[in-house]
Amino acid sequence: MFHSKNQDLAEMTRQLQQLQSRNIDLETDKGTLDRLVARNLCLENENKSHAAELNKRSKRDKDLVARNLWLEIENESQTAELNKLWKRNKDLKSDGRKSINEITRLLVRNQDLETELEGHKLELDELAKRNKELEDDIERIEGRRGRADELGVGSCEVGQEAGGWR
Repeated sequence: MFHSKNQDLAEMTRQLQQLQSRNIDLETDKGTLDRLVARNLCLENENKSHAAELNKRSKRDKDLVARNLWLEIENESQTAELNKLWKRNKDLKSDGRKSINEITRLLVRNQDLETELEGHKLELDELAKRNKELEDDIERIEGRRGRADELGVGSCEVGQEAGGWR
């Protein structure tokens, strides 16, 4: 009996799932139907609009002929302007090429100046190094002189002690 109730419950659950699935399908179909009805209304409105447009066509054709004549005149004017612009563009391109050549020349000159500057910086570094060495020599000599003065030794001996006169 317990087994029969479980089977009944399982069968009812399966039927419920089928009904839920069918309900989802019906909802989907209803959504599709609603979209089709809306689309049909849009098409009917569009059809009415096209009919009204066809009624206006003969008047529009006359307006279009007049507009076409005006556009031909405007086209001739713009063609002349386009020719002027084309010539100006050609001149600007030529000027641009000249400017690029000048920029290239200036870049090369700038590179040369930077190289020269680097050389001068290296020279300055060498001079600063030599200056530091000379300052160190002077400090060393002056330090020896100070010690010589304290000891009462003459300056000639200090010069000899420093490695001779330079």
